[in-house]
Amino acid sequence: MKRIVHIFSREPGLKEIIASMHRDVELKEICPPSPVIEEEELQYMGMAALYLGLATGMHIEHILSTTSIRFQPVIDDIITGDIINRNRCKEGSSLTTKQINELEEAEVLISDPQLAGPLLSRLKNLKWMQSTWAGNDAMKNFVTTKPTFVMTRMADTFGYTISEYVLAQIIIHERHLDRYWQQQKDKIWKQRSVRSLQDLTLGILGAGNIGCHVAKVAKNIGMTTWGLVRRELPSHDRSPFVDHYRTQNNLQELLSENDYICNVLPNTSKTMNLLSGNVLKVCEKKKPVFINVGRGGIIDDNSLITAIRNGWISAAILDVFNEEPLPADHPFWTIPEITITPHISGPGIPVKISEVFVRNLKFYNANKDLDFVYNWDEEY
Repeated sequence: MKRIVHIFSREPGLKEIIASMHRDVELKEICPPSPVIEEEELQYMGMAALYLGLATGMHIEHILSTTSIRFQPVIDDIITGDIINRNRCKEGSSLTTKQINELEEAEVLISDPQLAGPLLSRLKNLKWMQSTWAGNDAMKNFVTTKPTFVMTRMADTFGYTISEYVLAQIIIHERHLDRYWQQQKDKIWKQRSVRSLQDLTLGILGAGNIGCHVAKVAKNIGMTTWGLVRRELPSHDRSPFVDHYRTQNNLQELLSENDYICNVLPNTSKTMNLLSGNVLKVCEKKKPVFINVGRGGIIDDNSLITAIRNGWISAAILDVFNEEPLPADHPFWTIPEITITPHISGPGIPVKISEVFVRNLKFYNANKDLDFVYNWDEEY
């Protein structure tokens, strides 16, 4: 008998991809309520993808869309083909009674935490949920008692993309590429001094799966790497790409000895506000660049602004925030030392998500331990 798997996610194409990877499964897709997306934002997303393709020399004939086709008028003058709408889900603002009943039957569920969280009390038959995210704050907020089902997370899919983002930002900063882009607009010829990455150090807050990916990329281009972990690791558990390990008791040493501080920690009761207050004052000597690709809760906004204005850190590159989307009137937007990106360092890639899920599904069917089990006590 085929295993029944319920899919409740906004990640496009999961049903088709999983079906192509694992034939012995019956997939039931429950379409989530459509997110509220402003017309201008939707057009921007579509146009950004199109222009990227055109800029790299691609010949675009058709667009396969998993969203609505409201931006077709904007692109009619760019392509001659059609938008093929693959959105099987009828757009709506809430789940129907039938959809909720289907979810209540689920034993195995693959879902976005923000979608499954509000329904947690209704999922009485659930034994295993595969989250499509690396962080699961959205699910944790709805947990009143420790769940009886197993939840697994996406720990093996974001390391590559996040490490690419971190390396790109370091190179942009050290080579002043953002300033040169502005100089080109202003027609200014001015050379700036540079530092070789081989002479620089990177401290990673959270030397787990993703953090060690970041360390590997940094180490391969010659940087010296430090990694923060919760407890001392035996030698066989240490990454060859982390030169110096430190526990949280030695956080000040890590902060004071590195040219870049990269946070990849999740939001937990132990990591919230870890850098808030005057913690970053110990950075005053080296004035590192702070990169945040973990969660915004590592430091409150006022503490980060204070650290920049007092010269404790020289700059901040932020991809995650305490409030998302970042409000238009937030002071971060107007601080020159802050670089903002809209939580894009670790995009969800449906094929990678499906690979992790299918591998775990085989373990589940064989009554074996699953990979990347979420620890409700440790909160990650």
